Amino acid sequence: MPNESAPESLGVGARPRKVLLAACGTRGDVQPFLALAVALRRHGHQPLLAAPSAYAPEAAAYGVDFAAIDDGPTRILDETATLRIIDGGLMGVRGKIAAARTVARLKHLMIAPLRDVAAIAHDHADVAAVVHSAAFPVQHVADILGVPAVVVALQPGWIPTTRSPAR
Repeated sequence: MPNESAPESLGVGARPRKVLLAACGTRGDVQPFLALAVALRRHGHQPLLAAPSAYAPEAAAYGVDFAAIDDGPTRILDETATLRIIDGGLMGVRGKIAAARTVARLKHLMIAPLRDVAAIAHDHADVAAVVHSAAFPVQHVADILGVPAVVVALQPGWIPTTRSPAR
């Protein structure tokens, strides 16, 4: 995580903005958004991290405003069937069937976290931007608010760049 330091100037004519950072998933999905929230606050903005409740203590430790959302797809990580997939891989016909079933379940498990982010955005109508990963598509919340949606790629290849083109 970034080190805390004194706030940096926003620059001439710039004003602080409230930014909603929406993250759903494991620590690898949420912690980068917490680091971004710390950096935004250091630059004078007002970040609000929306993530599963398990991450509230980390947000509090860094003084980041936090709003809890449903755990969503992380619920299945400790299930026997999921552990079997992780251990055995997705090879062969059985692996493909297991992957298809898991994706179908994940899509269903994304509904509650997406609704939670929409409710948080409604409660914080002064949000100037919504930041999310490609894996947690809350751009529609930004559309409803009439603010920019900023997609953050946590793994190369999700969003093609000159350094990491899509393959």
